Amino acid sequence: MSGRLISAGICLPRHGAVEGRLDLMKIKSVSLSSSQTPRHTLQRLYTQRAQHRQFHVSGFQAAQSRFSPPKPKKENSQSSPEANAAKDQDEPSVSKKEIRRERSRLIREKLREQEKEAYKRQELERQEEERVEQEIVEKTIQIREKLAQIKRMADDQKSRSQKGKGSNVIRNTFIAGVGSAAVLFLWEMWRFAYSTEPLNDQRFSPFEIVDRQQVSPTAFIITVKPVVSRWGGLANQWKLAGLERLQHKLSREGTWAVEIKQPELQVARDYTPLPELDVLSAAQEYDAHGRIQNFQLLQDLMSPQHPVPTFKFLIRRTDGGEVSSWLSRRKVGDVIELRGPHQSFNVVARTGYKEAEEAKKVMFLAGGTGIAPALQAAGSLFREHRQALGRMPQVDIIWANRSKEDVKAADNPVVELLEQLKQKSRGKINYVCTVDEEGRFITANDIIAKTQIASSQPPPRKLWFWASSSSPKAEQNGSEKEESNCYYHSPKHLITSAGEDHGRIDGKDSRWQCACPVGKPGFKNLLMVSGPEGFNNHFAGPKYWADGKERQGPVGGVIGELTKKYPSLANDWLVLKL
Repeated sequence: MSGRLISAGICLPRHGAVEGRLDLMKIKSVSLSSSQTPRHTLQRLYTQRAQHRQFHVSGFQAAQSRFSPPKPKKENSQSSPEANAAKDQDEPSVSKKEIRRERSRLIREKLREQEKEAYKRQELERQEEERVEQEIVEKTIQIREKLAQIKRMADDQKSRSQKGKGSNVIRNTFIAGVGSAAVLFLWEMWRFAYSTEPLNDQRFSPFEIVDRQQVSPTAFIITVKPVVSRWGGLANQWKLAGLERLQHKLSREGTWAVEIKQPELQVARDYTPLPELDVLSAAQEYDAHGRIQNFQLLQDLMSPQHPVPTFKFLIRRTDGGEVSSWLSRRKVGDVIELRGPHQSFNVVARTGYKEAEEAKKVMFLAGGTGIAPALQAAGSLFREHRQALGRMPQVDIIWANRSKEDVKAADNPVVELLEQLKQKSRGKINYVCTVDEEGRFITANDIIAKTQIASSQPPPRKLWFWASSSSPKAEQNGSEKEESNCYYHSPKHLITSAGEDHGRIDGKDSRWQCACPVGKPGFKNLLMVSGPEGFNNHFAGPKYWADGKERQGPVGGVIGELTKKYPSLANDWLVLKL
């Protein structure tokens, strides 16, 4: 048959040997008419065969064949118009819309496979945690059974000693007591060796929501405490003691935040905890590293009246916010995961501790939930100077809000905390609230009034040709040159800073220590801005990324314009962007 086709001038394709049986059957069943040549008949049969193979391949191969670019075909000048029309009618066309639909379907299938794999990993982790907890419970039961067996042996020995062996009672009791104490000691050592800190910056730790309070239609406050196993014993008490020491250490340094994870999307965002007033006004004395006598701290923790360390977060639900929207659906009893802390500016170190000749000033522009860093900064200064409030810097906070519900005094923990800090500091900490709905906004005049830069501005001097070398511009450049080597008090270093002052004031590296000239302290007043990104950019200018970290960048916005008009603002104040 193939010979006759070849003699007739008809060439079979290469795959004709494999699928030739079906083609030959079709060829036998086709009658060649006078109006249809054998070549046209075979072309129609092979087109039908290609369509038949299209429904017997996998979905991925079909999509791949449909999306692959068509191969250029050679034009046949000898083909007739009727054959070209039949060929165009047989070949299916694929539109761009179908290509996009098929591509979207493949992407959705890939995403579903990734979600299934992530769910399987989470399930394996949960099963591993349950297995560890089950092993702990089984070991505890075994130890209890061992202690009960030792007690029964002691009782049997005591009953036998009553029959005439009274001399062995003391020895057996002593052995049983020593054995029990050894077992308990080994058990606690094992628990302590395999326990982790309740809050660390390497991995996420579980925290339980113990309270939730709605302060406005879009803002709420949640209170969380660490989740520890009830079988931990002394190890858990030690971990809680470490968490309380960490709280006292952070309350002395400045601003800090922790990450809260959204497990459904596997994303995390930084949130600033509100300061605890009892931590700020604690009667116990902690050193610079937050350390205290461990025996005293454990004794307080093991008492039933001592509270468990907690963290409070002020959160505002925003449209499109992955973590804030997820947290708004959490209830009391739910568990969230935290990681940190991530410390930023050491406010106490930048204002000069107690070595400054005169008390400095601190001004804070806060927008919405940006009031949390302002409270942390004010609380750290109050904690450092609570024994001598006369040396404490004057702290002025301007809090901008959108609606009246955000700042209403009734049942608002943030307003109550501001009032308590104002009373305990004897007026050293003051605050003012602005509401957008009432048409009250933070303006440049508010900054000028709080910083008093207009009154400190020297009057313009009339320059003569022989006094040009001592112009104010030359004096300003000279002051900047003296402060160029100080990390804490130089605006030049602040531009490239990532806001990581923690641990540097007591570090051994000389780069992170005050390098101001002896006898000329460079302690600065602080102008801090915290809030949403648009709020910070409007008042202090945007930040920039470099080497994988967000840098402060030059001062811009409203404050940048004021520095051009009032040079004392650039010389006497440091602008910190949070």
